[in-house]
Amino acid sequence: MIDVAVVGAGPAGLICAKELEKLGEKTIVVEKNKKIGDSVECAGLFNIDGLRRLDIDKGEYILNEVRGAKFIAANGDSAEMMGKASKAYVVDRGEFDRFLAKEYTGELVVGKEVKGARKKGENYELDFGKTVEAKSVVLATGNDNNLREQLGFHKPSRFISTSQYEIEGISTDKDMVELYVGSVAPGFFAWVIPVSDKVSRVGLGILDAKESTHNYMEAFLKRLKSEGKFKEKNNVLLKSGGVIPVFEPGLEVAHDNAYLVGDAATDMLAGQRVGCRLLFVLTGRGFQQLLPAVHAVDDFTITRSLAGATTRIINAEMEKLIPVYSGRSQHSLSTVGSG
Repeated sequence: MIDVAVVGAGPAGLICAKELEKLGEKTIVVEKNKKIGDSVECAGLFNIDGLRRLDIDKGEYILNEVRGAKFIAANGDSAEMMGKASKAYVVDRGEFDRFLAKEYTGELVVGKEVKGARKKGENYELDFGKTVEAKSVVLATGNDNNLREQLGFHKPSRFISTSQYEIEGISTDKDMVELYVGSVAPGFFAWVIPVSDKVSRVGLGILDAKESTHNYMEAFLKRLKSEGKFKEKNNVLLKSGGVIPVFEPGLEVAHDNAYLVGDAATDMLAGQRVGCRLLFVLTGRGFQQLLPAVHAVDDFTITRSLAGATTRIINAEMEKLIPVYSGRSQHSLSTVGSG
């Protein structure tokens, strides 16, 4: 008998399964893609403290390290926060997923899609070419709502739509992430993440906006061109995009030994909390004991790790703060992000 069946081998699913294995739970992770790390839609900015709390070692998945962030308002006002030490890794998300898969010691099934999940007595039965019975089930399936509905979870109704280009030749500071707030990306923010001396990830997310993500992305690129950061001859290496479900009060993320984590939980903080509750319920361990491990389950990408704090003040509020901080000395700003 399996204790916990985890559906989805992205970071949320693999980290959750790894922590459960540490606590003595027998787990299985089932991934529909034939290769771990395929079909990744991610800005790839990982919180270093979060990785340390999870005892995740540095690896070849790291492409760059950043020490600070520059916040830029629609009118061009800006403020910087710079730490003495690196605060985040810019990573190859596919390589990171494969790194986590190697660290996971339980059973991992790839290339099999779980098409059915149903209650069977006190347990759950999952179908993916064969049938597996488990005491509990965890969905780390991102925005895929099929199994969510089968297990009685309601679908979210609001989504942040994202677009990202990986571009050669963007002019930016390799130590600094740039975050653009306000009308450039209504409801969320835009970003420039330095991957290397030559390549950056340029993207944005929008929520309840009047125009399409494509239109906002084109306008953002036009702005970067006007600032001399991006030129027509720069080579676009990769285009990607996706949606991030937005948490809504009343949407369940746990019931009857079935749990949602990561994007499936619709909110970064909600995902972390339900992950914590999951481990608590299954193992009887104390909430505070498990908090450091779960805190970083979905705390990696810029669109997730910053969303919980930033979206609450993202538009008018954030733009009001930037002129205040832009008047400070670089020293005073540096102390905010030092460590």
